[in-house]
Amino acid sequence: TEARSTFDAVWGENMRLAVAAEQYMRLLAHQEDIETAIEVGETFRSQIGRNPAVDTLTAKLKAGETVDLRRLSARQGAALSVYALAAALAAETRYADATNDVSGVYFQLALMLDPSLDVARTLLGDTLERAERRFDAEAILSEVQPDSPFYATAQGQRAWVLRRMGRNEEAIDVARTARELTGDRDLTIQLGHLYR
Repeated sequence: TEARSTFDAVWGENMRLAVAAEQYMRLLAHQEDIETAIEVGETFRSQIGRNPAVDTLTAKLKAGETVDLRRLSARQGAALSVYALAAALAAETRYADATNDVSGVYFQLALMLDPSLDVARTLLGDTLERAERRFDAEAILSEVQPDSPFYATAQGQRAWVLRRMGRNEEAIDVARTARELTGDRDLTIQLGHLYR
């Protein structure tokens, strides 16, 4: 009840962070308020945009699938706190000099605390790419596994990094393989751009 009140208040203040929206949806579904959980997912998408974790959860709820309530360990909670700070820093410094961007340090710290936090991995890859550390970006993005909701996103990012490194055939192969595994529409479009 206390957690629901906190999420309700935060959501009511229009604070929209994907990891919070996902946890809120899981809590609502656990309390059998599926309609509100779906509404949160759809509102997030219309106001903020696509997010693999939120979109996957919304689709599962619409399909009538049961979703688990994730109970976070202290390390996972700390990782999410560090990730939230890093995401805010990355948003503020997106168009600043990437070499001065400290958000990458926080993304790495979040991953040290919770190595399964693929959302941090994708944003770290973006941060490294903007700093023109393409080899590092490609390596971190390649760690995202096919069972992750962030797999399609990470492989799309990775394909662009490879393209910018002049490794065109590899870029096409990465995008093609990921599209075959996920059926992701954005990867289909990206593959067309890469072929062109």
